Amino acid sequence: MNEDYMQNATYLSNAVSHQKNRTGFSIVDSSIVKYYMKNGVDNVSLVRPDPDVSDFIEGVKLAQQNGNTGLIIADSIEELAQKAGINVDNLVETVDEYNDFCDSVDEEFFKSKRYLRPIIKAPYYCAKICPGGYGTVGGIRINENCEACGSDFEPIPGLYAAGADSCNIYDDSYMFLLPGNSMGYAVNTGRIAGMSAAEYVEEED
Repeated sequence: MNEDYMQNATYLSNAVSHQKNRTGFSIVDSSIVKYYMKNGVDNVSLVRPDPDVSDFIEGVKLAQQNGNTGLIIADSIEELAQKAGINVDNLVETVDEYNDFCDSVDEEFFKSKRYLRPIIKAPYYCAKICPGGYGTVGGIRINENCEACGSDFEPIPGLYAAGADSCNIYDDSYMFLLPGNSMGYAVNTGRIAGMSAAEYVEEED
């Protein structure tokens, strides 16, 4: 994928989900680390802009002390591949190709030139990336009245659903770039479900 879009966890997770063991790897070299520690992460698109990474080395030491298995440090790309369980030849070829792009243009994913920094100086740092979630959306089929529907798509009388449990508008890609959109959906479906339920009770009476 185009790494310009890594800040959107939806795109990143969808891409990583297709990888072996559903695991991706973020790799930087010492020159990148040094630049970011001194200048900040000013040329990377992130959800939280301009994070302070001046304590990177301290963070690495702490991760090592805590036995963090998601952090890998190596003195060569070959060693990094072996430690990470990546095919050595494939990673060497990928890094070489990426470094060539840094001198020209990304011909594979068209990553912006301002985000291209070569991976050339040891030690190399690698972080494992695995998709995760802090919640779920969807699961209950509803109609325009927020009536829960069965497998035949027909409404179940007196049963209503709203909020995240009924939110199927995102499919497998919850959009982080539209803040509050799930809250808006929850508020409005809650309102519609309440009105529909009240009408149903009145009709039953």
